[in-house]
Formats: sequence, structure tokens, C-alpha cells
Amino acid sequence: MERHNETHIGSMGWVILAGFVALWDITQEESLSHAFSRGLENSRARPAVLLGLGVTALHLLSAIPANFDPFLLTIDRARQYDGLRRPLGGLSPPHASTLPLC
Repeated sequence: MERHNETHIGSMGWVILAGFVALWDITQEESLSHAFSRGLENSRARPAVLLGLGVTALHLLSAIPANFDPFLLTIDRARQYDGLRRPLGGLSPPHASTLPLC
């Protein structure tokens, strides 16, 4: 039986994220799902909500070239700023290793 190792750290991240969402929904007055739905109903917020959903979905599907993916670019910049110049390997999208070393 395989135990936790570094190659599956992203899976642990998804479990933690799901746990956070569940904890939020249990302890707060408004669930994240309700807040999302409310954003869709608001004509001023709807474009931003749909853009966020679309960009997130395209990122998770690795459908955005690395040089334009806002998630990968943000991670790359943050790592440069913090001196954490490690590659975006592991379970990152296949195109992540093509990020420029700005």
C-alpha cells in the first residue's frame, strides 16, 4: 500500500480544499455555492463570476497556453519574488514547464 509522498501532494491539496469548503458551508451564514449563485443573479457581478469560472475551468483542463494562464503566471511570479525558483512539476499541467524564467 502506497503512503503519502511528494508526487501526490496535489491530491492532498484537493482534499484540504474540499474540507475547507465543507467547513465554510457548515459554519458560515452563506454557503460558497449560494454566494456563487447570487453573483450570477446580479447583472453587475455576473461577467466577473463567469470569467472567473471560465478561466478556472480552462486552467484545470490545461486549455490555456502557459504564457497566458493567469494561475501559472501568478505562481511563477510569486515563486520568483520569494526566491522559490522550483519548477512547476508534479501534477501541474503538462505545459507548465514551458513558463519563461522572467
